Amino acid sequence: MEKRPTNKVKKKWSDMKLSTKKRVAAVKRAKEETGGGRVDPSLELTAFEERVAGLIGSPSISGISGGGDTDALQTTSAQVALVRV
Repeated sequence: MEKRPTNKVKKKWSDMKLSTKKRVAAVKRAKEETGGGRVDPSLELTAFEERVAGLIGSPSISGISGGGDTDALQTTSAQVALVRV
């Protein structure tokens, strides 16, 4: 397994999130254009993109009403448990 510097891993994750957000937005636009009907199969998310979208959560992709920092919403119970230790 290749060792990577933390900054490169963070950059890769940031790029994956951005790419996934763009693809999700494209699918959403396509669904709106078709009135919620079928979307061109070439726009469908890959299994990996669906997994990334699930990890980053809906507010990070579509935003939250009233604005705000969506990255601040990404605290999981596992992270909270680590903080308490």
